[in-house]
Amino acid sequence: MNFTLAGAADATALAALSSEIQTWSDGYNVTLLWTLDSTYFASMASDTTLEVAFGNAATLATAPNGAYNYFMTWTWSSPNVSTTTALKSHYLPTAVVTTAGDLGSDSTSAVEVWYDTNASAAIPKYGWTQAPTTVTDSSTNDFVDSDNTLSGMFYMPKEPTTAATGETDATGDRLDTGDVLGVFCGAGTPDATGAASLTLTLGAASLAVAGSAALATALTF
Repeated sequence: MNFTLAGAADATALAALSSEIQTWSDGYNVTLLWTLDSTYFASMASDTTLEVAFGNAATLATAPNGAYNYFMTWTWSSPNVSTTTALKSHYLPTAVVTTAGDLGSDSTSAVEVWYDTNASAAIPKYGWTQAPTTVTDSSTNDFVDSDNTLSGMFYMPKEPTTAATGETDATGDRLDTGDVLGVFCGAGTPDATGAASLTLTLGAASLAVAGSAALATALTF
Protein backbone atom coordinates (compact mmCIF):
# COMPACT_ATOMS: atom_id res chain seq x y z
CA MET A 1 0.00 0.00 0.00
CA ASN A 2 1.06 3.55 -0.62
CA PHE A 3 -0.21 6.56 1.34
CA THR A 4 0.11 10.01 -0.23
CA LEU A 5 -0.77 13.22 1.61
CA ALA A 6 -1.02 16.37 -0.49
CA GLY A 7 -2.47 19.86 -0.49
CA ALA A 8 -4.08 22.01 -3.16
CA ALA A 9 -1.29 23.28 -5.42
CA ASP A 10 -2.20 26.95 -5.02
CA ALA A 11 -5.04 29.35 -4.24
CA THR A 12 -6.44 28.94 -7.75
CA ALA A 13 -6.64 25.17 -7.34
CA LEU A 14 -8.36 25.61 -3.97
CA ALA A 15 -10.87 28.06 -5.42
CA ALA A 16 -11.74 25.53 -8.12
CA LEU A 17 -12.95 23.02 -5.51
CA SER A 18 -16.63 22.85 -4.61
CA SER A 19 -17.95 25.14 -1.89
CA GLU A 20 -18.65 22.10 0.29
CA ILE A 21 -14.99 21.02 0.13
CA GLN A 22 -13.73 24.56 0.77
CA THR A 23 -15.93 24.89 3.87
CA TRP A 24 -14.65 21.56 5.22
CA SER A 25 -11.05 21.46 4.03
CA ASP A 26 -8.14 23.67 3.01
CA GLY A 27 -7.44 21.30 0.13
CA TYR A 28 -5.49 18.78 2.22
CA ASN A 29 -6.18 15.22 1.07
CA VAL A 30 -5.02 11.63 1.34
CA THR A 31 -4.83 8.95 -1.33
CA LEU A 32 -4.48 5.29 -0.46
CA LEU A 33 -3.20 3.20 -3.35
CA TRP A 34 -3.47 -0.60 -3.30
CA THR A 35 -1.21 -2.62 -5.58
CA LEU A 36 -2.53 -6.18 -5.91
CA ASP A 37 0.17 -8.39 -7.37
CA SER A 38 -0.21 -11.54 -9.45
CA THR A 39 -0.43 -13.83 -6.39
CA TYR A 40 -2.80 -11.73 -4.29
CA PHE A 41 -6.23 -13.09 -5.16
CA ALA A 42 -5.05 -16.70 -5.17
CA SER A 43 -3.50 -16.18 -1.73
CA MET A 44 -6.84 -14.92 -0.41
CA ALA A 45 -8.46 -18.17 -1.68
CA SER A 46 -12.04 -18.26 -0.34
CA ASP A 47 -11.65 -14.91 1.43
CA THR A 48 -13.34 -12.39 -0.84
CA THR A 49 -13.30 -9.23 1.27
CA LEU A 50 -10.46 -6.89 2.17
CA GLU A 51 -10.67 -4.15 4.80
CA VAL A 52 -7.80 -1.80 5.59
CA ALA A 53 -8.09 0.61 8.54
CA PHE A 54 -5.67 3.29 9.69
CA GLY A 55 -5.64 6.07 12.25
CA ASN A 56 -3.38 8.20 14.40
CA ALA A 57 -2.41 6.08 17.46
CA ALA A 58 -5.03 3.49 16.47
CA THR A 59 -4.85 -0.13 17.61
CA LEU A 60 -6.98 -3.06 16.50
CA ALA A 61 -9.52 -2.20 19.18
CA THR A 62 -9.09 1.54 19.90
CA ALA A 63 -8.95 4.80 17.96
CA PRO A 64 -8.27 7.78 20.25
CA ASN A 65 -8.10 10.01 17.17
CA GLY A 66 -10.61 8.14 15.03
CA ALA A 67 -9.71 5.92 12.08
CA TYR A 68 -10.44 5.47 8.38
CA ASN A 69 -11.51 2.21 6.76
CA TYR A 70 -11.26 1.21 3.07
CA PHE A 71 -12.95 -1.97 1.89
CA MET A 72 -13.86 -4.00 -1.18
CA THR A 73 -15.44 -7.38 -1.97
CA TRP A 74 -15.16 -9.56 -5.07
CA THR A 75 -15.58 -12.98 -6.65
CA TRP A 76 -12.57 -14.75 -8.14
CA SER A 77 -12.30 -17.41 -10.78
CA SER A 78 -8.74 -17.49 -12.01
CA PRO A 79 -7.65 -15.45 -13.83
CA ASN A 80 -10.61 -13.07 -13.52
CA VAL A 81 -11.72 -10.95 -10.57
CA SER A 82 -15.16 -9.33 -10.55
CA THR A 83 -15.87 -6.80 -7.82
CA THR A 84 -19.13 -7.09 -5.91
CA THR A 85 -18.57 -3.66 -4.35
CA ALA A 86 -16.62 -0.68 -5.59
CA LEU A 87 -13.84 0.59 -3.36
CA LYS A 88 -15.61 2.14 -0.37
CA SER A 89 -14.54 4.13 2.67
CA HIS A 90 -15.83 5.00 6.12
CA TYR A 91 -14.63 7.26 8.90
CA LEU A 92 -14.80 5.56 12.29
CA PRO A 93 -15.20 8.14 15.07
CA THR A 94 -13.54 7.40 18.40
CA ALA A 95 -16.93 6.74 19.99
CA VAL A 96 -17.81 4.17 17.32
CA VAL A 97 -14.59 2.22 17.79
CA THR A 98 -14.90 2.39 21.58
CA THR A 99 -18.36 0.83 21.35
CA ALA A 100 -17.53 -1.76 18.69
CA GLY A 101 -14.09 -2.68 20.00
CA ASP A 102 -12.76 -3.09 16.46
CA LEU A 103 -11.99 -1.15 13.27
CA GLY A 104 -14.60 -2.84 11.09
CA SER A 105 -16.74 -1.04 8.52
CA ASP A 106 -19.98 -2.64 9.71
CA SER A 107 -20.97 -0.22 12.49
CA THR A 108 -24.26 1.50 11.71
CA SER A 109 -22.79 4.65 13.28
CA ALA A 110 -19.76 4.76 10.97
CA VAL A 111 -19.56 7.90 8.83
CA GLU A 112 -19.75 7.26 5.10
CA VAL A 113 -16.94 8.90 3.15
CA TRP A 114 -17.97 6.90 0.08
CA TYR A 115 -20.30 3.90 0.10
CA ASP A 116 -22.94 4.21 -2.61
CA THR A 117 -22.00 4.07 -6.29
CA ASN A 118 -24.89 6.44 -7.00
CA ALA A 119 -23.08 9.78 -7.37
CA SER A 120 -26.06 11.68 -5.96
CA ALA A 121 -25.54 9.89 -2.65
CA ALA A 122 -21.93 11.07 -2.29
CA ILE A 123 -21.01 13.27 0.69
CA PRO A 124 -19.81 16.39 -1.18
CA LYS A 125 -17.30 17.68 1.39
CA TYR A 126 -15.03 14.64 1.08
CA GLY A 127 -14.71 14.99 -2.70
CA TRP A 128 -14.10 11.23 -3.02
CA THR A 129 -12.48 10.03 -6.23
CA GLN A 130 -11.50 6.50 -7.20
CA ALA A 131 -9.16 5.16 -9.86
CA PRO A 132 -9.91 3.27 -11.98
CA THR A 133 -13.51 4.46 -12.13
CA THR A 134 -14.61 1.29 -13.93
CA VAL A 135 -14.55 -0.78 -10.71
CA THR A 136 -18.17 -0.82 -9.49
CA ASP A 137 -20.65 -3.00 -7.59
CA SER A 138 -21.70 -4.75 -10.77
CA SER A 139 -18.71 -4.64 -13.12
CA THR A 140 -17.15 -7.93 -14.19
CA ASN A 141 -13.60 -8.99 -14.96
CA ASP A 142 -12.22 -5.86 -13.28
CA PHE A 143 -8.84 -7.43 -12.64
CA VAL A 144 -6.83 -10.39 -13.85
CA ASP A 145 -4.06 -12.27 -12.03
CA SER A 146 -1.36 -9.69 -12.65
CA ASP A 147 -0.31 -6.43 -11.05
CA ASN A 148 -3.39 -4.27 -10.48
CA THR A 149 -3.88 -0.95 -8.73
CA LEU A 150 -6.91 0.61 -7.06
CA SER A 151 -6.97 3.90 -5.17
CA GLY A 152 -9.32 6.24 -3.34
CA MET A 153 -8.78 9.91 -2.41
CA PHE A 154 -10.71 12.21 -0.08
CA TYR A 155 -10.26 15.60 1.59
CA MET A 156 -9.51 15.91 5.30
CA PRO A 157 -10.72 18.68 7.65
CA LYS A 158 -9.00 22.00 8.23
CA GLU A 159 -6.68 22.45 11.17
CA PRO A 160 -8.66 23.27 14.32
CA THR A 161 -8.52 26.90 15.41
CA THR A 162 -7.48 25.88 18.92
CA ALA A 163 -5.15 23.13 20.06
CA ALA A 164 -7.09 19.99 20.94
CA THR A 165 -6.52 16.33 21.64
CA GLY A 166 -8.40 13.52 20.00
CA GLU A 167 -10.01 13.49 16.56
CA THR A 168 -10.19 16.75 14.62
CA ASP A 169 -13.89 16.39 13.93
CA ALA A 170 -16.55 13.73 14.58
CA THR A 171 -16.67 13.13 10.84
CA GLY A 172 -12.94 13.03 10.09
CA ASP A 173 -9.46 13.33 11.57
CA ARG A 174 -6.65 15.33 9.97
CA LEU A 175 -3.46 13.29 9.63
CA ASP A 176 -0.40 15.46 10.22
CA THR A 177 3.36 15.18 10.29
CA GLY A 178 4.51 13.43 13.45
CA ASP A 179 1.32 11.39 13.75
CA VAL A 180 2.02 7.71 14.28
CA LEU A 181 -0.46 5.59 12.33
CA GLY A 182 -1.61 2.15 13.25
CA VAL A 183 -2.44 0.35 9.99
CA PHE A 184 -4.46 -2.88 10.04
CA CYS A 185 -6.02 -5.25 7.53
CA GLY A 186 -8.17 -8.34 7.35
CA ALA A 187 -10.41 -10.53 5.24
CA GLY A 188 -13.35 -8.60 6.64
CA THR A 189 -12.94 -6.73 9.94
CA PRO A 190 -9.23 -5.82 10.29
CA ASP A 191 -7.54 -8.37 12.54
CA ALA A 192 -3.88 -8.22 11.48
CA THR A 193 -1.23 -5.54 11.78
CA GLY A 194 0.24 -3.97 8.66
CA ALA A 195 2.25 -1.37 10.58
CA ALA A 196 1.84 -0.78 14.30
CA SER A 197 3.68 2.54 14.20
CA LEU A 198 3.99 4.25 10.83
CA THR A 199 5.24 7.79 11.49
CA LEU A 200 4.10 10.43 9.01
CA THR A 201 7.03 12.53 7.84
CA LEU A 202 6.38 15.35 5.41
CA GLY A 203 8.95 16.65 2.97
CA ALA A 204 10.73 19.96 3.30
CA ALA A 205 8.96 21.69 0.43
CA SER A 206 5.69 23.35 1.37
CA LEU A 207 2.54 23.64 -0.66
CA ALA A 208 0.84 26.99 -0.91
CA VAL A 209 -2.47 26.06 0.70
CA ALA A 210 -2.06 23.07 2.96
CA GLY A 211 1.46 23.79 4.10
CA SER A 212 2.51 20.23 3.47
CA ALA A 213 4.31 18.15 0.91
CA ALA A 214 3.64 14.72 -0.49
CA LEU A 215 4.16 11.69 1.71
CA ALA A 216 4.66 8.27 0.16
CA THR A 217 5.24 5.28 2.42
CA ALA A 218 5.04 1.73 1.12
CA LEU A 219 3.76 -1.07 3.31
CA THR A 220 4.09 -4.76 2.68
CA PHE A 221 1.74 -7.09 4.53
